[in-house]
Amino acid sequence: MNVFGQATSNLLVLDPMKTAKLDAPVIQGVGTQTFGCLEYKWSLSNSQKWIRNTVHIDIKFKPVNTKIFNNEQFSKRPNNKVKVCGLLHGMSYESQMRVRYQSSSPWSEWSNATVATTPMKAPTGRLDTWLKLQRPETRNQTAQLFWKPSSQFRANSMNVSYTVSLMGEFTKKKEIVCVTDQQHCTFQIHAKVKKVFLTAKNEAGKSNPTEVLLYRRRGMDPVLFLKIFPQSEESLLAKWNSSETSVISAYVLEWRALCGTNPNHVSFEILDQNQTSFVASSLEPYVPYEISVYPKYGAGIGRPYSTVAYTKQKAPSISPKLEIGKITPSFLELSWDEIPLQKRNGIISGYRIFYSDEKNSTRVIDTESTNRHVVLKDLNPFTIYELFLMTSTDGGSVNGSTVTVKTASIDAFEIVLIVIPACVGLTLFFFGVFTCFIKQKWMKKYVWPVIPDPANSNIKKWTTADSLECMPPFKEVKDPVLVYLSHISLLCPPEKELLKGEENIKSDNWPYKGKSVDAGYDDSSHDSETFESEQQSESVPYATVVFAGPYQRQPVPPPVYLRSESTQPLLEEEEPSSPRPYEKMSTQVNVPDIDHFSTFHKNLSTGEEKASLWVDFPMLRSLEINSKS
Repeated sequence: MNVFGQATSNLLVLDPMKTAKLDAPVIQGVGTQTFGCLEYKWSLSNSQKWIRNTVHIDIKFKPVNTKIFNNEQFSKRPNNKVKVCGLLHGMSYESQMRVRYQSSSPWSEWSNATVATTPMKAPTGRLDTWLKLQRPETRNQTAQLFWKPSSQFRANSMNVSYTVSLMGEFTKKKEIVCVTDQQHCTFQIHAKVKKVFLTAKNEAGKSNPTEVLLYRRRGMDPVLFLKIFPQSEESLLAKWNSSETSVISAYVLEWRALCGTNPNHVSFEILDQNQTSFVASSLEPYVPYEISVYPKYGAGIGRPYSTVAYTKQKAPSISPKLEIGKITPSFLELSWDEIPLQKRNGIISGYRIFYSDEKNSTRVIDTESTNRHVVLKDLNPFTIYELFLMTSTDGGSVNGSTVTVKTASIDAFEIVLIVIPACVGLTLFFFGVFTCFIKQKWMKKYVWPVIPDPANSNIKKWTTADSLECMPPFKEVKDPVLVYLSHISLLCPPEKELLKGEENIKSDNWPYKGKSVDAGYDDSSHDSETFESEQQSESVPYATVVFAGPYQRQPVPPPVYLRSESTQPLLEEEEPSSPRPYEKMSTQVNVPDIDHFSTFHKNLSTGEEKASLWVDFPMLRSLEINSKS
């Protein structure tokens, strides 16, 4: 109502019980008379016991060793029992309860927690097992047996123990080798053992024995590769592949933490032959896990393919401390220890060393993760350096503490070790250069011998002494060498001397001063005397043969013959390849009809002399033409 008038609202009906929040109920007791069930006896608080209508009940419960609650809701009158079934046998459960008056009413607070255990039964079902044999070459092998509950196994008790027993080939009696409440056992197994059994047991009884497959043959082919991919901070994805020709019946994926509270605990999974990937869960970040894949064959177990992986990585907790080794003026040796496994927080990808001198000139050296020894080179003597080591993973890096070191100075002994070899080397170098300069001709003779070129030879101007100057002694010449002569002089003796000479040649005798001498006879003492006597005797014309001179396998052209009036005697024939002695020649004056070398006639006219030259020596015509042109 106001100054303008009044109005009436709708009638509001209020039920106090619909909006009331009840107090937390009280669990008076839990009955455990039925297997797999818990029966709760409850009531409202003392101030609300007057309520007799049906109320809504919500019960949450969980096994005491887990963190996940299950909920079930009921509608019951107060003081009526509530029964929850489908629970595990022999399992302790923690339970709480809350209530509300109607579905639209608010829930009360949770009651106090109550712990109760379901009735116990003997374990049922089979266990998944994984048996590993070590040292298969010995008769007594060390066996490691791991197991875990299968999807059909029910422990039916909180306290379960396991018994491992062996059975021989010729006996049915089982030998117990291990009794434990853990899920792994290590024992010795003899070569005569054929079967291994595993049995679960509690206060209510024991399960049927599970037979463990015993593979004696080991070391068969492994899988081709194994790759690990982080899926989350608590899981890893493993992928592998095997050869198509391999007959594999199953795979065993095994993983274990290399550090932590229980590093000996091994988790495994038996996988079908067609499954080549699996996600391992319930892992911890920054913890290294060794993951292995074993292929199972019909006759044995293959070799494992293993790798180390992290679900998540970060920078190492510490960086190793640098240890100084040998110190010299120019280099420095450094080493460091390996980081403990629990402080790595990832896979070490490498190390990096920073070092700087007094002028703040910083240099860096990178090393691999497997190398923990470095030599710093090209340092300055007597200089202070500051060093520190950086360690890296894929998740980050961390720097170590700084270390200061001073390089050594160069002492007198090191100077001597450097100077003496340098002086010796320089001395030998200058001695070699001086020797080459002094012995220039000798070195030129034996290192760069003079190779004559007959095409450009001046042999007609050489003397006997000049021709023998550069020739080595005959005894040092091992292989015969062909010598091409470019100038040969041939005598043309009278007819009587030719006949006489022909007889001497056939008898292998040569006339010497009117005496018959053998061809091998050599008397150099008479050379000068013979030469003088021949100089005083009447001049005998002879012919000169000029060769085009074959040099280095060039074709040999026909020789060109020239006449000469020189009185120099012919050289003695030494080689069997020399031209044959001329036979008896005609002494006719008609020059054009001469077929052999004969005595040159001085009474011929100039025209006849030229005509004879053109007939016997056609090459001279080309020389004349060239000279005229």
